[in-house]
Amino acid sequence: MDFSCYAQRILNPFRGIQNTIAFEAAEAVSTDGSRWDIYVRNEDLLDHGERETAEAARIQVSEIRFGTWTREHGLRRASRHTTLDTTDMEYQGEILASQLPLLSERIPFPLQDRYELWLLDTEGLPFALINSCVFEHEIELDQCIHWNTGQYCASSFTSDKLADSCLPPSKLLDLHVVARTGNHPSAQWFRRTVTGEGVGCAGINLEHRYLQRVLPASRFPRFILNDCSSRQVRVPVVTEYLDWLAPWLLLLQDLDRPTRSALEHQARRQAAILAQQHRLYPEIINSEVINVARIQAMLSANDAAQESTDDLIHAFYREVGVNG
Repeated sequence: MDFSCYAQRILNPFRGIQNTIAFEAAEAVSTDGSRWDIYVRNEDLLDHGERETAEAARIQVSEIRFGTWTREHGLRRASRHTTLDTTDMEYQGEILASQLPLLSERIPFPLQDRYELWLLDTEGLPFALINSCVFEHEIELDQCIHWNTGQYCASSFTSDKLADSCLPPSKLLDLHVVARTGNHPSAQWFRRTVTGEGVGCAGINLEHRYLQRVLPASRFPRFILNDCSSRQVRVPVVTEYLDWLAPWLLLLQDLDRPTRSALEHQARRQAAILAQQHRLYPEIINSEVINVARIQAMLSANDAAQESTDDLIHAFYREVGVNG
């Protein structure tokens, strides 16, 4: 039996990687290496009159949920919401679920999203990574190319160097991206080679002269965002943002050891996120740093649970006192 195991980045905002195990029309996906959600496609749905349009049917086909698997609880089947013959779907889902105990041990899978959509700066060079895909047919041109830092960044990203600013750091980051990419930005898909070169594909609002160009690896930002100004001077808010992203950047598989070591020290500042992601790190340089952060996250979670319990108890006694 042919099983495909691969990973791809979750982007715009960048929030980790998705590991996928595929068998025929069935897929199991996980973002933490622990919980696996299993989906099965059924193209026969397109031949039934249950959907008003082909597009609605396509969306429905891609979202048929077979169940959830974890090592602790095994397979938990999802409810069936169709009267169609699902014999093939059942077979494919069961086969995939039966192999999850073995295949899930191999995480993290190799990143294979070699097609990348880059927001271009005003000079036409890759500036911010906003999308990626594994297969060429997944390239989409009908999409928004607005850089997105995400709500979690807006609420938790802080800047020591810009503490006196009247604007939050996430807003300053947005303004920096707009300043570098222009009010009418363009984006281009690139196929990245094993040596890091980028072969230009189609784009959005893209000048024709950029099609089929080949850019060396040095023209692409090291991570997901260029941290230098147009004068090649590091921008403090971007540098701090990339430090803040450390728990997720450690998921990348092409980091040299000094870079990975530095990111591990930065990531311990967000112990809870590190604890969620650590099993997917392809390599750990400073085991003690990672373990201390995991323990810190566990203690913080226990304290939060205790505080929640205490609040309930105190509320109960206050209520009794009022009623009494």
